[in-house]
Amino acid sequence: MWQGYPVLIIATSYANKVFHPCYLAICNGESEDDFASLFKALQRLKPEWQPPILSEDASEAITAGFESVFGPPDVRRLCFFHVLKNVEPYLTFFSPKMVFAVTSRLIHLLQTCPDEVTLKTVVKLFVGKWSAKIVERILNFVQYFEEHWLEKNADRYEGVAIGYPSTNNGLESLTATIKREHTLRERYPGK
Repeated sequence: MWQGYPVLIIATSYANKVFHPCYLAICNGESEDDFASLFKALQRLKPEWQPPILSEDASEAITAGFESVFGPPDVRRLCFFHVLKNVEPYLTFFSPKMVFAVTSRLIHLLQTCPDEVTLKTVVKLFVGKWSAKIVERILNFVQYFEEHWLEKNADRYEGVAIGYPSTNNGLESLTATIKREHTLRERYPGK
């Protein structure tokens, strides 16, 4: 916001992919406690509700805040846009053709796996192909991708929640509008 504090938004999105903003908060930071406060407000709205799916942008604070209020979700979905955004810096050293091959083919193939068996097969092929390269930058990319997207966040592919949104585009769109029209687009240097 204008004073430099982050604006946090909690929303729901159902199987029909309709987006419903629930809460907006202005906080000192983006910590587990900040997100937990928002989730507690959501819980007060409907105490018996237990959200089965958490869709977020790979923030440990969002996950920890959610789990402190609701416990672990059945499924944690990561907005696929954020996967690509986080992988992008590791691909800047490659040729455009190789970047296209990695992002457009292999990573999208991983994202669209319909079930765990298919995912494990594709992961084995993906890691095998790229680990065979002797180039250090490629090996660094493979190590990063394995740790962050194949091990730590492996349950975040299409098949874990078929029919539910694979992105949080509705929330991202609202956030972009708020940033564009009501902020200086600068982050608070605090927490």
